[in-house]
Amino acid sequence: MKKNDTPPKNFAEKLDSLIEFVHDVDENNMQEVREKLISFGVNPDTLARKGLALILDLEKKEKVKVAQARRQQLLSLYDKLQRIDVMQPIEIVRNKLSTILSAEGDSQFAQAFAHKHKDITEDDLRNLLSDAELLNLFEEELKKLDSNPQE
Repeated sequence: MKKNDTPPKNFAEKLDSLIEFVHDVDENNMQEVREKLISFGVNPDTLARKGLALILDLEKKEKVKVAQARRQQLLSLYDKLQRIDVMQPIEIVRNKLSTILSAEGDSQFAQAFAHKHKDITEDDLRNLLSDAELLNLFEEELKKLDSNPQE
């Protein structure tokens, strides 16, 4: 203790001494730190154990938060996958497919199927729509991952 070497008598004095001590930690070696903590009425081993337990608890809580967020993302993705309905009327399938293909613009995929999808069997159209919707869904998810790389 710099100001005086007598132990503090009340909580406020202990706190003031501890704050002063924390600011001077760089100047102290570990044995001095232990001794000063003991002079403040703090068991250094208990303090270290509690500090480590606090850090581990915070780390565990953070992992739980991340796991819950990932679970929510997976549930959302699963919900979107469940909404892909290829057994809807064929005209709706054709219209959705046309919309998806027209959104592709000048891609070879769009050009190859834009004018030919009327000649494809209904099952093939449904499969094509399913694949196109899955690709769109994956593209959306990749964009989300790219915008939030920490998740």
